[in-house]
Amino acid sequence: PPLSLSGVHPEFRILLGFERLRSAERRHHFKLGSTVDSISAILASMSKFTSHQSVQTSLSIIESSDYLSLGTSSNGQPWVSPLYFAVTPELDFVAISAVSSRHARNLRSNQSVSWCIFLGSEPPESTDGVYFEGIGEEVEPDQAQALADILYDRRFPDPKERADHPANPEYWESTGRRLYRFHPTNVSKVDLDDPAGVSRSAVPLDLLKSVHLAG
Repeated sequence: PPLSLSGVHPEFRILLGFERLRSAERRHHFKLGSTVDSISAILASMSKFTSHQSVQTSLSIIESSDYLSLGTSSNGQPWVSPLYFAVTPELDFVAISAVSSRHARNLRSNQSVSWCIFLGSEPPESTDGVYFEGIGEEVEPDQAQALADILYDRRFPDPKERADHPANPEYWESTGRRLYRFHPTNVSKVDLDDPAGVSRSAVPLDLLKSVHLAG
């Protein structure tokens, strides 16, 4: 029976059609020539468009969200923590936490982390989210002030209110808190074209960084 393409991602349908053309070409010993070249060009254009679309959507989700869910682990025991965050121009994520918190203790023994940012106010059938894998670390003292300013600039966007809330890493240190930075190495997002809602699509990290920096 013919293969049903119901519910299959549009790009996969084109790829399947492309492979069927190639198969026919081999079976019947004819050349599709420019037709195949045209299909290849269309696929390349669609892939580029899809990449840019996923990047723009991912950045929109990041910018519209205040909290990330950070996953850490130590000795095989996982832990998840909600953290208020800001993003540096280099697309590192910054948060402040107590050094005695479980996720901070986990980071001191295992810097491998994951985190996600999602549209929590949307219904299940239309929500979207971005998933990250990367490295987490305590911020060094010589870098703390610049990152603290980025975090507080986001927390207090009004200049008058911001003036009343100076970012003071030295004070935070004296109260048992420090800045933490999360550097992404891999990014993906929900594939909204998957009717089952179980697929993830890769987001090109270099493109994500360059568009974020340009924005």
